[in-house]
Amino acid sequence: MTDTADHLRLRWIVNSTTWRPGDDEFAFVLAILPTHEREEVMRFHRFEDRKRALLSRLMQRAAIKRACASAEDARWRDARVEALDVRRTKGSKPFHGARASVAGAPNFNYNVSHEGDYVVLASETHAVVGVDVAAPGQVRRVTGGGGRGARRRKVVGDVFVGPDGSRAGVDRGCGGEGRRTRGRGVV
Repeated sequence: MTDTADHLRLRWIVNSTTWRPGDDEFAFVLAILPTHEREEVMRFHRFEDRKRALLSRLMQRAAIKRACASAEDARWRDARVEALDVRRTKGSKPFHGARASVAGAPNFNYNVSHEGDYVVLASETHAVVGVDVAAPGQVRRVTGGGGRGARRRKVVGDVFVGPDGSRAGVDRGCGGEGRRTRGRGVV
C-alpha cells in the first residue's frame, strides 16, 4: 500500500468500434456481470448501444477493482468481480456500494459516459468527478444517438479528444459547473 493514491486518478477512453465481438464472445463477456446488469445491457435495441453499455460496466468494475486492491480492509483486496456492488445515486451516478476505505483516497469515486464511438471513465481520490463525452453531430446522426442534433453540449474541460474530434470533459466539482457530478447532466 502506498501513501498516495495517484494510481486511482484514472482517465480511460475506449473506442468501442475497435472491439468486434461475435455472439459467443459478447455472451461470454456479458456473463461476467450480475444478472440485473446483464438485463440492463440487453434492454438496448441496437448492438452498438449494448456494446457501449457493456464496456462501460466493465470499465467501472476495473476501476473499482483497482481501488479495492489498495483497500485498508484486507477482505476487499482480492474481491472477485461479481462481489463488486455497483449502485447508482438518485441522479444515476454509479458508485461502489461497499464503500471500501482506500488508503490515500478518502473520497474515491468515478463517473462514466458513452456516446458515438467512445466510452470514457474518470476517477478521483479526493474531489467528486463527472465526465461527459459528446460525439460530433454527424456521428450522432449516423448512429442514431442524441436525438436532438441542434442541441449543444457544454463540455467541462477538454481532457479527452478522440481522433474523430469526439471530446470528453472532466469536472472535479469546481464552481458552478458541478451539475454533472450530481448526476443532472451538463448541457
